[in-house]
Amino acid sequence: MRPRRAGQLVARALNTALGDMDGIPLNSTGVAVLAAVLVAGILAAKWFRGSFRMPPQKAFRCARCSSVESHTKRTIEAWRAGKSKLFCGACHAQWLKSQPSHATGAYSRSGCLSVLVVAALLPGLAIVAYFCICRIA
Repeated sequence: MRPRRAGQLVARALNTALGDMDGIPLNSTGVAVLAAVLVAGILAAKWFRGSFRMPPQKAFRCARCSSVESHTKRTIEAWRAGKSKLFCGACHAQWLKSQPSHATGAYSRSGCLSVLVVAALLPGLAIVAYFCICRIA
């Protein structure tokens, strides 16, 4: 019998290559699940690799005062974000002082209470969802 679908062909090839895997045949659904896990693994590896990238040099030249400084957490994050001009700690502190202080607005008043409310509601919603699923099944 000749497989008509590409998924069946791939499943047959994987069954032949991997063996019977303890009596569990690999059908087209299994191939789809295997492909999804593989894609998720590749995306996770790419994301983790991007978060651990380091600048190629151990030091940089400040774009304002031209002093050579070693990288800090702040400059590494700026480099990862694609910034081409990096500033030493002293120049950065001077720049921060020259910036106007942010006035407290409506956004600064919300946050903590909202997080507490959501944290209190999540377990209750999880329990309700569990009982609904158990009742259906």
